[in-house]
Amino acid sequence: MKKLGLILRYVGLGLLTILVVAVVAGVAIVDDSPYQNGEFYRSTIQAVESAPVQVGEPDSLLRAGWGKAHITPAKPSPLAGYANRAGKLSEGIHDSLFVRAIVLRKGQLKVAIISLDMLIVPPTIAQKAAFMLLNLGYGPGQLYFGASHTHNSLGGWGEKTIGEAFAGKYDQAIVDYVAQAIVQAVRRAEKRPEPVSLAHGKVNAGTLVLNRLIDQGAEYPWAHVIRLQTATGKTALITSFTAHATCLSGDKMFVSNDYPGQLIARLEQQPGVEFALFMAGAVGSHGPADGPSGDDLAQLQFMGDSLGRQVVGALRSLVPDSLSTLASVATPLYLREPQIRLSKNWRVRPWVFHALYGGYPVQMNALRLGSLVLVGLPCDFSGELVPALEAAQAKQGRQLLITSFNGGYVGYITPDSYYNHLDSYETRTMNWFGPGNATYFAEILNRLTQKLP
Repeated sequence: MKKLGLILRYVGLGLLTILVVAVVAGVAIVDDSPYQNGEFYRSTIQAVESAPVQVGEPDSLLRAGWGKAHITPAKPSPLAGYANRAGKLSEGIHDSLFVRAIVLRKGQLKVAIISLDMLIVPPTIAQKAAFMLLNLGYGPGQLYFGASHTHNSLGGWGEKTIGEAFAGKYDQAIVDYVAQAIVQAVRRAEKRPEPVSLAHGKVNAGTLVLNRLIDQGAEYPWAHVIRLQTATGKTALITSFTAHATCLSGDKMFVSNDYPGQLIARLEQQPGVEFALFMAGAVGSHGPADGPSGDDLAQLQFMGDSLGRQVVGALRSLVPDSLSTLASVATPLYLREPQIRLSKNWRVRPWVFHALYGGYPVQMNALRLGSLVLVGLPCDFSGELVPALEAAQAKQGRQLLITSFNGGYVGYITPDSYYNHLDSYETRTMNWFGPGNATYFAEILNRLTQKLP
């Protein structure tokens, strides 16, 4: 018995040693040092300073073409989203899914604005599509990606544990299918570029959005509208809004583009409107307003129809843009070490995060279209942060439109004051890169857009 007790003691000590080593190797204190002290910050500043700006010839006409391609699955496919979805197979189709593209040309410069009816623009898909589009003459800075952010679209695109938790088991066939659809949509958009006039504006749709982090918290109420119109009246619309596309609760297992699909369908019924495209705006803090009943599909229709009526009403008062500037710039965006928190002050070490998620390069990109500046970000960016950024652009005579999901993904970016004082999914579980990122992103955004003419 003494020998057995000694063996058990050694086994216990061995297990304890393994546990201690695992904790030391896998856990660390949260890094709350100022972001300006980090090497990642200095690297990003250098990248911004050296980022080339591509500008269309001032005397040339602004031209545009548009096209789309189906990505509706032909058979039950993994769904990307929360709750019951999380990669489980779809059960039927409520409405179709598309890749939609608008190609803008001015002289020798061309830029493709591409929106996917998906949860995000997955890095695996964005990288493959970007490589394929090199053959069509689209280099760095010439692709502007966005997504509708529906939680009832194709999964199968996440290569590691975290990606598979949201989107199901990785399937190269799905990645290839969507990447090829992106190329097909861009090819179709390139077939018929015509001179267009540009107009844009905002409509207050504050009754359709709520702050999902803070009761009675600040909301960004504006829906953005861009109109591209040919001399014969053919029209394409770009719209963006800040409400998450989460009208459908987590037990709805059919394929759908949520309220953006209803919005697009309504807009494309308007006289002269050939094409409409939607990109999720700064959705990080915002959800859709409740519909007239507790029914999901009724809320979806309510959101799409109500937003559609407001956008259609705004079309009559959009301000024509006397400028036809087209310019583009993009920069790599470096971040501090990833630190998913276990508690307020403790986090897992970077190697654990990379083992679970992988490592994907991310960027920030900006597109000047007339007096409007579009900025694409690799995250769920909070609408609460937008007014201050708009004010900075307004001082330069510009309007700002921020869209999320530009082909990379780094989690949620919410107000810095929430980091240690708001225990929520968005600020704890999905804040992957530590404190100070709201201020950091704002600084880089302002620096990058200052490079545009």
